[in-house]
Amino acid sequence: TEDRISKIDLSDDTVSTHITGTLASPMNLAFNSSGVLFIVNYTSKSLSTFESGVLTSDVITFANHPYDIEIDAADNIYVGTSLGGVKKISANLLTVEDISTSGVVYGIAFSSSGTLTWGINNQNKVVQLDEIYSLSGTPTNNDVGNHDVCLTATAASLSTEQCFTITVADTN
Repeated sequence: TEDRISKIDLSDDTVSTHITGTLASPMNLAFNSSGVLFIVNYTSKSLSTFESGVLTSDVITFANHPYDIEIDAADNIYVGTSLGGVKKISANLLTVEDISTSGVVYGIAFSSSGTLTWGINNQNKVVQLDEIYSLSGTPTNNDVGNHDVCLTATAASLSTEQCFTITVADTN
């Protein structure tokens, strides 16, 4: 059978083929604020778009099979993958960033306040990311050099730590 996306008319339950073409096991769909349809394809490990009647396949490819997709208020795209965590794709499709890097991710959703939540199936966990917290600052020449930073997150009796180095370059 051909992979396709069907459209259901809720007024009379009529089912029609809406999109055909180079789709490779479409797993999930999401629309951005402009009405562009984004499709994650399991077999080809890719993201496709459907806009103004045109299907563009494999706009972005992933190392792991994608399962789920969600789009935030700024039209950034979040894709949950099998054993590859959650990927954040910029609205202009130019950058892909790791939000997490492990787990079989199912069920990505945004709360009304913008908190991203997803389930990690193979770890029996639910994870939330609230992007309102950030580290920021503007270094001066007195800050040139390497600075080791460790962040610790604690909940009840559990905690986790992530350490990294911030390098401030001399721009003068």
